[in-house]
Amino acid sequence: MKHQFTVFVILAGAAALSAAMTPTTVAAQSAPRPQMTFEQLDANKDGRISVSEARKDKIVAARFAAADADQDGYLDRKEFASIGR
Repeated sequence: MKHQFTVFVILAGAAALSAAMTPTTVAAQSAPRPQMTFEQLDANKDGRISVSEARKDKIVAARFAAADADQDGYLDRKEFASIGR
């Protein structure tokens, strides 16, 4: 009986932990966030981040092409915000 209770407690704890780890939670934990802010990267203050400006942050540089939704060679604030989500 004591063994069955222990197994039940372990399984209940595992189920609760599994439910708490939603895909959003897992993604947020595994996706590194940029180290610099938009303002820090936008050196010339034109309201967008170029490839050369993005090189100051390894995470932004690595995800630049994927984040550049409109393929214009720059990241606007919305595109920048998509990095690390």
